[in-house]
Amino acid sequence: MEETLNNIDEKLESALLGLKSLTVENFDSTFNSALNQMKEAHELRRDIDLNELSDNCSEKIKKINNNAKLIQETYDNMVNRYEEEIQFLKNSLKVSLNQKKIAKYVKEV
Repeated sequence: MEETLNNIDEKLESALLGLKSLTVENFDSTFNSALNQMKEAHELRRDIDLNELSDNCSEKIKKINNNAKLIQETYDNMVNRYEEEIQFLKNSLKVSLNQKKIAKYVKEV
């Protein structure tokens, strides 16, 4: 049982590191790897009964819960960062199109 908890913890830590190192260039491979690690941890978690765990496993469970919260925060931050970048690009494109319209209007006048 403790070995399973260690395995879950390792997979969540690996997923967290993957999410933290995510960039536009490595998004596909890194995100998919992190997602697979989280899925595997979830599968392992499904196989254990928390009521049957000994008291010495409580620290490991706290660490696992903490890593799960960190993954959620990291993911939320990543989504927010990409949303901000998309909004910036939208605004930049809009400004560029407006400048093009103004230049075309000035040429015609």
